[in-house]
Amino acid sequence: MASEVRQGSLVGGRYRLGQQLGAGGFGKVWRAHDTSLGVDVAVKQVALSSALPKQQRAELLTRAAREARNTARLRDHPHIVTVHDVVVIDEVPWIVMQLVEGQSLADKMREAGPLPMKQVRDIAQAVLRALAAAHDAGVVHRDVKPANVLLAENGQVLLADFGISVAQADTRMTQYAHVIGSPGFIAPERLCGERGDGRSDLFSLGVTLYAAVEGALPFPVENPIATVTEQPAPPVKAKGKMGALITHLLEKDPANRPTISEALAMLAEAPKPKVAPPAAPKKQPTARLKPVTVTNSASELIKKYGDEYSDATGGFLAGWGCLPTILLAVLGMWCLRKSGNDLDTGDMIFGSLAVEFGIIAVVMGIGCGVGWLAGLFAASDTVTLDHEGIRFSRDANGGRPELGFSVTWQTLEHITVQNGVVVAWFKNGSVPAPELRSANGIHPHQAGGYSLYDVTYSHSSVHPKRFNKPLKEFAGARYGRPKGTQA
Repeated sequence: MASEVRQGSLVGGRYRLGQQLGAGGFGKVWRAHDTSLGVDVAVKQVALSSALPKQQRAELLTRAAREARNTARLRDHPHIVTVHDVVVIDEVPWIVMQLVEGQSLADKMREAGPLPMKQVRDIAQAVLRALAAAHDAGVVHRDVKPANVLLAENGQVLLADFGISVAQADTRMTQYAHVIGSPGFIAPERLCGERGDGRSDLFSLGVTLYAAVEGALPFPVENPIATVTEQPAPPVKAKGKMGALITHLLEKDPANRPTISEALAMLAEAPKPKVAPPAAPKKQPTARLKPVTVTNSASELIKKYGDEYSDATGGFLAGWGCLPTILLAVLGMWCLRKSGNDLDTGDMIFGSLAVEFGIIAVVMGIGCGVGWLAGLFAASDTVTLDHEGIRFSRDANGGRPELGFSVTWQTLEHITVQNGVVVAWFKNGSVPAPELRSANGIHPHQAGGYSLYDVTYSHSSVHPKRFNKPLKEFAGARYGRPKGTQA
């Protein structure tokens, strides 16, 4: 079947081949569709030339089987390509593995040239973790190079192609296996005939990272043994931790190369020192408002009651024309006595009018005096505001009922003064009981909420201006009417 393989061929009665994704020294890689599970996979066709000696052919077959076996032991690692299945057809193994949507690091370097340091650092960390898992499982990769580092479209970095990997438990193979690898990436000890171990993989990773950052290999490609005989060209673009790591990975003596743990530690970003958040500025203690008691003074009460009685008994004449009019009445009485019984005289006419005005003035004066006395002995309403709430009190006077109730700020959503009326909106469940509302004249307001107190009421209501200012201060954010209510 190997000679007839093409796009559309069915491998193992299950895997339908799609486009060819790549080719290498050990075969071709195809995109394929698993018809049993309905998913896409990658299928690697191991190339075995018919001209190969029987021993070498058997060796390559053994190596392919070993790739599947070794990689299967690492299938759960996030940075290693997973092997799903192996199908042998006409003594040729087909390795079915995870399909990685993306490109290899080699393709990325050909496309973009030298890569940014941060991207190379991420690639180095991912490959180091993959090698750590492989080495812990007793598997040495032996062919770490850009073509075997896959960059998935989702940002994942995966190490692929364990085709020439060696497990510690495997039987040592022939001399062919000792030099298998990619020129320029093989560790010096392996070129010198040693079997090599995990430290050889780290050398190959050093070459890979050097090429990714610098855009060239550290040793001349035209000289196959330069890795053994020459020192690498010092990195120019690789700075700081990355430059130091690459230099250490390229040490010719494996004993001088860092371990994987040491390599990861060299790449780790130093933890940023914890900077204590700036101390919040100390709040200056706000001056605590002192309780405010608002009431009418005696002079205000006298004026209010006097003005009311003056209005009822004649206004200006009762207030300021009373004394002159009384004097006028006295003069009129004198004129009457002077005129005797002569009704036609001027004194008689003037005196009669003057007496009449005087009588009116006396009546008005009595009314003004009554208002002054009422204001003098009246008791004013008292409203107290503090941090707890607002209290209203009143002694029974002027025919008004006694008043005494309080409202705490915590029970209120809003409170304001509308047209001289204190209106409050209570929180749910905080509305005063009906009997308390009835006893203190609390009733629903046309704008919503409840009418608590009328500061425009005559007699003893408190002065609105003196009341509004402390109400705003103590009520704070609660002062004002809710949105959507009428003024």
